[in-house]
Amino acid sequence: MNNTSILTQPGLTPLGVVTEPPTNWTDCFPLECLTFDDVNITQAHIDMAAARMAEASDNNFLRWLSLDRGFKADYTAFQEGPIYGRLLSNGTWENALWGNGRWTGSSTWLLVQLDSAKLQEMGWEVVWKDAHQEKQVRFTDEGFRVGGYRLADGQLVLHPPQY
Repeated sequence: MNNTSILTQPGLTPLGVVTEPPTNWTDCFPLECLTFDDVNITQAHIDMAAARMAEASDNNFLRWLSLDRGFKADYTAFQEGPIYGRLLSNGTWENALWGNGRWTGSSTWLLVQLDSAKLQEMGWEVVWKDAHQEKQVRFTDEGFRVGGYRLADGQLVLHPPQY
């Protein structure tokens, strides 16, 4: 939240035209803009950051790494988003109820710039709308698994899903 991320810097079009930053951190109303490591960061700051990244990223999220990803209603939140509904291939929402809430995967999202082809080869989704909620729960020789994720000694192992 201190204007040092890629999303807060001006960009360039393929023709070299300077573009505005996709998001800004100079106006955090009604919150105070803080750096990511400030001791006064609240859940509201995290929610705001997640919402701004989701809205400004042009789907550059690698994958949502949580079991509850989506926008959930929360009347105490400052952000507005698509509650329920279905994300279409063109990036718009169908049958969504717009209201205050939060992106529930906000604390576990990764935003990276890596070789997309290599990541896909390893099992990662690189288009966030293609990610899906992991619902299958089973116990294997490796231990407790949820979808492609595994628990080891009570800790979630975050490697690409192995189906």
